[in-house]
Amino acid sequence: FRTNVAYVSQDTSLIEGTVYENLLISKNDLSKENLDLILKVTLLYDFINNLKDGINTLVGENGIQLSGGQKQRISIARALITKPKILILDEATSNLDLESEKHIISTLKNLHTNLTIIVVTHRINSIDFADTIYYLEDGKIVDQGNFDYLFKNNKNFKLLATPK
Repeated sequence: FRTNVAYVSQDTSLIEGTVYENLLISKNDLSKENLDLILKVTLLYDFINNLKDGINTLVGENGIQLSGGQKQRISIARALITKPKILILDEATSNLDLESEKHIISTLKNLHTNLTIIVVTHRINSIDFADTIYYLEDGKIVDQGNFDYLFKNNKNFKLLATPK
């Protein structure tokens, strides 16, 4: 189970070490090409290459030297490095701006045809690409469908979303 599922939560945990150590905490045999690809997908490549010590930059205790969005992107990259079959993002992009969030999620969807992505979010427009959206109210599923269907047929969903 653990080798097939990766979970990224809103609360990111990093070790007191380098960016590299935080990325490869669970995998030692990743090629530079695959690492670079994942860093580009998660919008970390340029950020890391502009750090004084690059990927060997110390992040401080629990990533104190990084912003919330940078820590979340490292956490997402770390999850992708494990090559999961199921990726669960539980408000995992809440500290990212909407464009970065949308870019990361849609890129993940396009890159991994064998990857199931489950996204828990309050940002409805960031999941407009989803095959199926389960819309909840008071902890219960009240409707399901793709974005267009829910936008047209669910008045509460429509109040929270903006048209594509």
